[in-house]
Amino acid sequence: MLADNHICCGSGGSYMLTHPENAAQLRSLKQQIIHDVNVDFVVSSNFGCAIFLNSDENQVKHPLVLLAQQL
Repeated sequence: MLADNHICCGSGGSYMLTHPENAAQLRSLKQQIIHDVNVDFVVSSNFGCAIFLNSDENQVKHPLVLLAQQL
């Protein structure tokens, strides 16, 4: 589990569309946490979070995508 896992990544429903500056700050904080733990990837069951947090440096996958890759 990531540190500060209880804090939203910023994508929450339409939050990233209605509050883009706040959402960008939340995303940056969460991406930094992911970067700091130095893992190959992170799994999120929230597809919106996975898409919003995914970057060249941080790979975030939905559990179904991970399962499909293992088959």
